[in-house]
Amino acid sequence: MGRDKALLPYGPATLIEATASLVLAVTGHAAIIGDPLKYGQFGYPAHADRLPGHGPMGGLHAALNLGLADWNLVVACDMPRLTAGLLSALLERANSVADPQLACVAPLGEQGEFEPLCAVYHSSCLPAVERALGENRFRMRLLLSELKTVDIGKWPSAVFANVNTPEEWAGLRREN
Repeated sequence: MGRDKALLPYGPATLIEATASLVLAVTGHAAIIGDPLKYGQFGYPAHADRLPGHGPMGGLHAALNLGLADWNLVVACDMPRLTAGLLSALLERANSVADPQLACVAPLGEQGEFEPLCAVYHSSCLPAVERALGENRFRMRLLLSELKTVDIGKWPSAVFANVNTPEEWAGLRREN
């Protein structure tokens, strides 16, 4: 992208503010994992990544280490098409399952693969995340294959589309 995607203008705010606002509306709480000096200005608690440079796996590690809840909704800030209905469905499924071994609830994309950057993670999966990081395994979908994960069904892939290039960003802006 050439610049920080989280700070791209989106509607009346930025991508990170829009995502945090959506999470807040669904859960009643939202926190940002990232540099507090950079992201603390948006009115949400901002927590430094404990292991910078480890991508989304490092962000998940930081979120779970906060110890704020048993179940933790984790979403990437560059998925502007996420909906409150999707996030609510994830949380409802996590809260309705009585299986103590369950570690993750995630939607499936149209290709039938888990979407790990829009999922609910149980705090009990922290050791698996730490093990993956210690072994330099950073692929989130591989982590989900190791965890006891259930899905909430297939959702259109467009819901999970993220913006990684200026062209994708331009296309998204034309849509809105």
